[in-house]
Amino acid sequence: TQYVRAEEDGVVQKVFVHEGDRVAPGTPLAQMADWNQRAAVAALQARYNTAMAQVAAALVNNSATVAGQRQMEATYLRGELARANEELSRMTLRAQMAGVVATPHVQDLAGRKLSLGDPLMELVSTDSVSVDVAVPEGDVSLLRVGEPARVKLESFPARTFSGRVGVVSPASQVLGDDRAFYARIMVPNPEGRLRSGMQGYGKIGTGLRPLGYVLFRDPALWAWSKLWGWFGW
Repeated sequence: TQYVRAEEDGVVQKVFVHEGDRVAPGTPLAQMADWNQRAAVAALQARYNTAMAQVAAALVNNSATVAGQRQMEATYLRGELARANEELSRMTLRAQMAGVVATPHVQDLAGRKLSLGDPLMELVSTDSVSVDVAVPEGDVSLLRVGEPARVKLESFPARTFSGRVGVVSPASQVLGDDRAFYARIMVPNPEGRLRSGMQGYGKIGTGLRPLGYVLFRDPALWAWSKLWGWFGW
């Protein structure tokens, strides 16, 4: 997720996108009022052009001293003009990543006054999504980052999405009467069909195990915990 923020103080003049629009990096999202910035660029451009014309005239008149002075002034103005153009460019807010506009009624934000750093709209990445899968506390020791996983969502009951474990939460959370850890599954989403808030269930691979380990692991752990509780081994 990325929050598009104002890069300068100003008023939102126009919004170019709507909720649900897919955007690519660099896509213009909104235009801030930029009259002052444009006026500053025009004034500096005029002064720069004048200075360069004076340099040329001084060279024609063989006045090296005047030409040098005007050249120094032109160099300074060129730097100021570059900074003014950069400030002007910041008045057009652009997407920094590919994603979908997630802010409701975003076009109604035109006319809002923003300060530097204020959020304007939210973009949600769609190329890859993370799916949090709750894992019982007793099974968390089996999880490894990079293990393959599959996810089924209620929105797409006939389709299985494949991914890999990206993160295993370091702390458990209460889930009903039990505690669980969350494995974050990174799932490619080139079509943008997976969206925030969807629910379902997942399966995470933990490698091959002997049949006896699979069948008797839970009873063995239960028996070991009882014996430890009784005898303190």
